[in-house]
Amino acid sequence: MSSRLMRAAWTAVAVLVVAAAGVAVQPAAPARSAVGDASSSSGSGASVRATTGSGLYRDRILWVNWGAQGASLNATSTTVWTYLQVGDLTRLEVQCTLSGRSGDSLQAYRSGQWGADGLQVLYNTPANDLVNGIGTVNQSVAATFNLGCGTARLATYASSAFTGAPTSTAAVTLSGLVFADAESTNGGEFTRATPTPSTATWRILDVYPGTCSATYRVQRDMANRLTLGASAECSAPGRSATAVAFAQGATTLAVSLEGSGLAAAAFGVVVGVDYGDAPASYGLAGGVVQPTWTGGEPGVNVFGWTTLASNGSVSFTRAVLGPPSTRLGPNAVPELLPASSADASGDTPDEDALAAALADITYVRGVTTTYAVANIRCAADGATTYVRGWLDWNRNGQFDAGEASSADATCTSTTSTNVTLSFAVPSTVPEGQAAGGDRTFLRLMASTVQAQLAPTGFTARGEVEDWPVRLRVPRLQVTKTANATVMPAAGGVVTYTVVATNVGNGSYTAAAPARVYDDLTAVTDDATRGTVTSSPTGVTVSGQLVSWSGALDPGASVTLTIPVTVLATPGDRVMTNVARVSHTVLAAGSVTCAAGSSDEAAQVCARHVLYRSEVRVTKEAFTSAAFTTPITSGASLAPGTTVYWRYTVQNTGSAPLTDVVLTDTATDTRTDAGGTTSATTSPVISCPGTPTVTPGTSVTISSLAAGASRVCTATAPVGVL
Repeated sequence: MSSRLMRAAWTAVAVLVVAAAGVAVQPAAPARSAVGDASSSSGSGASVRATTGSGLYRDRILWVNWGAQGASLNATSTTVWTYLQVGDLTRLEVQCTLSGRSGDSLQAYRSGQWGADGLQVLYNTPANDLVNGIGTVNQSVAATFNLGCGTARLATYASSAFTGAPTSTAAVTLSGLVFADAESTNGGEFTRATPTPSTATWRILDVYPGTCSATYRVQRDMANRLTLGASAECSAPGRSATAVAFAQGATTLAVSLEGSGLAAAAFGVVVGVDYGDAPASYGLAGGVVQPTWTGGEPGVNVFGWTTLASNGSVSFTRAVLGPPSTRLGPNAVPELLPASSADASGDTPDEDALAAALADITYVRGVTTTYAVANIRCAADGATTYVRGWLDWNRNGQFDAGEASSADATCTSTTSTNVTLSFAVPSTVPEGQAAGGDRTFLRLMASTVQAQLAPTGFTARGEVEDWPVRLRVPRLQVTKTANATVMPAAGGVVTYTVVATNVGNGSYTAAAPARVYDDLTAVTDDATRGTVTSSPTGVTVSGQLVSWSGALDPGASVTLTIPVTVLATPGDRVMTNVARVSHTVLAAGSVTCAAGSSDEAAQVCARHVLYRSEVRVTKEAFTSAAFTTPITSGASLAPGTTVYWRYTVQNTGSAPLTDVVLTDTATDTRTDAGGTTSATTSPVISCPGTPTVTPGTSVTISSLAAGASRVCTATAPVGVL
């Protein structure tokens, strides 16, 4: 409008651009709880992210704050750092410098300071404290200046105070500069910017049509100079039209502000970080992402204007945001905050490196040594994009150094390329726990700088995606039983039952089968093998080795039934049958099971031993305690003759005996003129030696080894019984 003397407010320019400049002293960072917040080194505390308004790119544009409303910007050169804290010790930092001022004095400006400002409708905060502009101080005065944001970087510091110089940095190449009309513009005013390099592409990102019938317009001349202006401004409480432009490829803007009252412009960059979203224990990882753009280009119009909006309606086709050129999958979307979650679902819906969720991984111990993730989609921007993965095989909640993919994959095409990552599976994969499989996580990172690939941390250009996957580990246990507790007599049949069960949470398959073995070598010297059967079918016999292999789901079992018949003349009279389960092929000599071993305790193997249980007692009678003169069986003795008995108890079986009980019943028969009479009694038996046996008419020998003997004695007179 022609005069603004009746209002106290003024027009300002809010700027965030990229150009080389001096380094300003940097302030303390936000607290850890504010990771993802944006701020500025101006000290104003004002936000540099719009969180309210109807703007299309509130979560994409990072605005530069130059100080509190009205702060003077008249120094020869003013430098600020705009930063986004992305980790405990890491920030994404953009350094911007205002220089070369000419004409009117400049101040920091908040769109909305003048009630009819339109930019506040598109980009604002609940507290209306988005001070993102640079504006003139006086009315009806022009001003020019240069604005550059030449230094952008990922910076890591020694402490969360972010003081001192960074311990490491990684350069970030910005894709261009945002340029917006920040103050209500009338027919005699304009904001203008000329990009460096001059080959930068101008695009219109956003347009607010205003609340009145005024026309808002743009002009681009042969020098690629972009001018934003209007036929008139709206009166408060209405809002004037405005536009947000993007100089794609620009690093510096030469800015002109022309106001019949005040004039202002705002500047920013379109940059953010895409985070992984695995549980927090895996650590923060992310990649700096910047979108691509198509359309929205105002044509060259040297002598006239191109209309953007008129009569409260947008008429210009705005630019369309596209995916970053360096990415995983079809898209990569930045987040304002880390999105850690229990199931890696906290990210924005751009987890698209894989077309579908990962299938469950079955790890068969000793068999599964490699694993591959195929068809990982990635794209590059002309430079090579490197892709690396980490898979938490031991489920300890972190990505260990040995869990990285064996080699990095590369993609160079600007369109989607499918690559494969291979992993060497460590032997430390724990046994399965959950019935449906145990959740673990895969992290994928793409980067144009191979050295920046790491399970935690950030890449200056790339993307991170986290994928949940279930890990299944089948495991076999075996039991063996028999229908006998001792070795039967000749011709007796012993039936062995061997049961192997998959107690893990993964399936055995035909390609990686469960294997069950039974070795009869120590049985067939005492018995002959009958017909062996199995359920499910598939049992085979080779020599003395019985085996079965096949698919077996979790909870399923295979049963082997093995009958044997005891020989008339057995061998060592000890039938030792050994069974063992395995994931790999075993030879006969490898089917072992040491008694009391850890494998036996874990039911990896089972042993079953049957012994022949036999005892023999030899009884002899003597005339003296010297046991030198035997009394023949059936001999007649005079009444009162003392008889000395000797008992030899021998374990003739194959197993040690316990609690062997010995008793004797003596019958004394006497014949005289009166006839024949008899009397029965039990003598007191003594068993000298060890283990100690208490004398009595019935004695118990506590233990008797196989083949061992124990001698016991008793004495009594004839005719006294």
